[in-house]
Amino acid sequence: MDRARSELRVVSAGVCCALGHELAAAGPAIAANLDAFGTAGFLTDTGVPIPVAALPSGRVWGVSRLAHWAAWAVRDCLVNAYPGLTQEGLIGIARSCALLLLTPTAEALEDRDITVDGLPEAVANLLGLQFSNATRLLPFGEAGLSRALDQAAALLEHAPEGRVLLVSADSLLDVQLIERMVEEERLRVPGSDRDGFTPGEAAAAVLLENPLRPGPAGIVGQADFRLLGWGGAEEAARWNNGLPNRSQGLTRAVRAALGAAHVTMADVDYRLSDQNGETFLVRDAANAMTRLMADVDPDRSPVLITLADKIGDVGVSVGVVGIALLHYLSNRPAFCPGQLGLIHLAQDDGLRCAIVVGTLPMAA
Repeated sequence: MDRARSELRVVSAGVCCALGHELAAAGPAIAANLDAFGTAGFLTDTGVPIPVAALPSGRVWGVSRLAHWAAWAVRDCLVNAYPGLTQEGLIGIARSCALLLLTPTAEALEDRDITVDGLPEAVANLLGLQFSNATRLLPFGEAGLSRALDQAAALLEHAPEGRVLLVSADSLLDVQLIERMVEEERLRVPGSDRDGFTPGEAAAAVLLENPLRPGPAGIVGQADFRLLGWGGAEEAARWNNGLPNRSQGLTRAVRAALGAAHVTMADVDYRLSDQNGETFLVRDAANAMTRLMADVDPDRSPVLITLADKIGDVGVSVGVVGIALLHYLSNRPAFCPGQLGLIHLAQDDGLRCAIVVGTLPMAA
């Protein structure tokens, strides 16, 4: 079970998704419950167009497409952190910054026939930047975000004056993947009464630092948004293995995150779930929350936030997109869902992850 090494402060964030190439565009659109669903040439075996949430570019596919969107998100994040800084200035910043790239697992990539070994170099080349030697690829999957945060915290514990760019990029607009999902009847298709998800694509980046870092913290005038604790666990049930899903994995992950943050479910104002329209994930989250909320006043039930109904299922990117969005909302009191939140994630191989996030008072 993963445990938090320390808190992490989110300095800035960037997002590239179907609702906008920048967080300044995507953030308000997501807050307004808009969506970007359309068709992009994917059809069922009967010729019915499959809804997708695609970014407006058909120029590149595979790992090049992931690098393209990741570079957009990193650029957005750095510009938000260092507004007005020249390219030369950004080059200097990047050299001291570790780039951690969260990607699908090796098994998931093999199913899509994609190799991401050169992704960090491709992103750096697109940006014209060179990141620190601590840069690494993390093929952990979306619920492997807790492991990625462990690595970020370890790097900042070793070099407390440094900063880490945590980036995720994924696209479910993949012919092989969509064909398999059609066969398995997991996609939402017009005219069908079954549940399912809408394939999407996105990249997100968050700039993290040690909250104890000396000197100016974050950007003056912004809320102090932190990752307070996180945890991971395994669930024996899978969407297709026939075992009853008792949500024990997700329950353990949430309890680990709450324990690391020294809070309880009664303190949580909202939760951001990666549920995508598939009954299995909805039940997984509902069962876990029922167990976790057993001793909590029903009036304290957290507000539910979802992303898949707006930008589609964006795979591995959903967790970092969620952090970026909540950081964006934390600085807009009219839209901020509360002071303390919970992000919970699940993936097909049984891995579960939970992260407690919180907003401190505005910086002076």
